[in-house]
Amino acid sequence: MAKSVKTFVFEAEPNTKCTITLDLSQTNLGPAISITGTIVVHNPKTHKYETQCAGQCLNTMIDWFPHLMDDETFATLYDLWTHWHLNDMQAGTPAQTAALDRARKTGELDNYDYTKSLEYLKTVGLYSDEWCGSPYVYGTSWLHWPLPDDVITTVTNLLES
Repeated sequence: MAKSVKTFVFEAEPNTKCTITLDLSQTNLGPAISITGTIVVHNPKTHKYETQCAGQCLNTMIDWFPHLMDDETFATLYDLWTHWHLNDMQAGTPAQTAALDRARKTGELDNYDYTKSLEYLKTVGLYSDEWCGSPYVYGTSWLHWPLPDDVITTVTNLLES
């Protein structure tokens, strides 16, 4: 699989564009996805677009322009970003990550502090979780979460569209 990159442009409102770049690459452990975004606004004085936000700003796009979720392509890219962005650089197993995400949503954890995350995982019995047949402690290496076939198909279809 060759590296593939495509940028999608969405008109958020007059003179404002949101772009999302989808990058699919092959690692030694399998395919990996990277997704980034920008929000740019046209400046009538300079006749150029100026960046308002860039990087991991898809949540900002939703906050500022909720109607973008009505666009099927945008919604698909957002879903991929939420679940699979940097699938080759995960700090925890799926179970550890899900437990920490739940704790942040419920307010049991209020940030991404590593020490507090480890303490929380101890309380729910996930300090050490099995990964590829061995015990794994959250954050001790980057894990590669394999992409399901349906995700690979969705990404391939987006890149070819």
